Amino acid sequence: MSATDTNTLVATLEEARDAYYNGQPVLSDSEFDALEDELRAIDPKHAFLKGVGAKSKPSKWVKATHDAPMGSLLKAQTPDELKTWYDSRIADLLAYGASLPTFEDKQAFTTRVEQAQLVVSEKLDGISISLVFDDGDLKQAVTRGDGSQGEDIFRNVSLMAGIQASQKGFSGWERGEVILKKSTHKKHASEYKNTRNAASGISRRESDNRQCKHLTVIHYQAIRKGGKALKDKVTELKMLEARKCATPNWSVVEDATGVLEVYEEYLSGTRKRLDYDIDGLVIEFNDPEFMEILGERDGRPKGAIALKFPHEQKVTTLNNVRWQVGNSGRVTPVAEFDPVDIAGVTVSKASLHTIERVQALKLFKGCKVLISRRNDCIPYLEENLSEKSRA
Repeated sequence: MSATDTNTLVATLEEARDAYYNGQPVLSDSEFDALEDELRAIDPKHAFLKGVGAKSKPSKWVKATHDAPMGSLLKAQTPDELKTWYDSRIADLLAYGASLPTFEDKQAFTTRVEQAQLVVSEKLDGISISLVFDDGDLKQAVTRGDGSQGEDIFRNVSLMAGIQASQKGFSGWERGEVILKKSTHKKHASEYKNTRNAASGISRRESDNRQCKHLTVIHYQAIRKGGKALKDKVTELKMLEARKCATPNWSVVEDATGVLEVYEEYLSGTRKRLDYDIDGLVIEFNDPEFMEILGERDGRPKGAIALKFPHEQKVTTLNNVRWQVGNSGRVTPVAEFDPVDIAGVTVSKASLHTIERVQALKLFKGCKVLISRRNDCIPYLEENLSEKSRA
């Protein structure tokens, strides 16, 4: 790939990242991940791969620097990818143990790895926030931003459910997700297409912030000042619960098989029964020393991963491919098809993003196409079923 092509790829990724974190996604998670993997294969040290989030749009909110960076997670799109991640991390830990100086150290560490536990929790579909406490008092509530700097929206967050303004004796950071519950969406925020966009838009309002009382903060991490980890992840979550902080549902399992049992439970009905949106599960080693040993890749901890849920798909008929000019002047092909209901939303068009994708799909008027809403949000044309049947 030429430098020009690489620059185009990076520009597409930057546009998508900026749109996602500012509330108007233009690519699905899977599509973004595929493009990011393509860049990683071409230039594994590219600066884009080390970034997370996006710079906030100009606003009146005061910018604030995160004392502890707000990173992102590696992603697995399928159970097989989750198994590969797990096997690789266990192999890394065993290799570390084999490098220890004495036989006793090696044996003891190997036993710890064999008994390693994983914590599985819900991957909430909202807006990440960092709550800064000083000697028990909440001082700041900072958005993720670009991972290094965000906006202090304390005034709005203080109105939200799930916020404990006082955490006696605690100095450090609590990380959480600002969400809008499904039961609240239509009644109090129907102007937004989905709960994530509502959480993003309402939480950053500069003037009329009355709707913030309909948002909720769910906590998933606590970091003591200085970055010192607690005993383990389970202790961390139990501490948050003891402080009356809402946390995502979580459980402890022994290995990848245990993770996939939880995953199947969510697919078979648990996810649908929740009053908030989740788009996957977060899996991490319970032992903080293991997390430290495994380190990071592109600013993402190697000892944790997000396992995404599959997308609901429906068959419909293609009517047209229209060329659309965006605000930036970029021309994008858009597929128009017979309306189809997916996950409670009626969709009738989906961006095809590039002319190369139009050509690869071999689309024609009247062909049967498979449509999904990637990340339960963005309409996506998965494949041309009529062309597939000809092969």
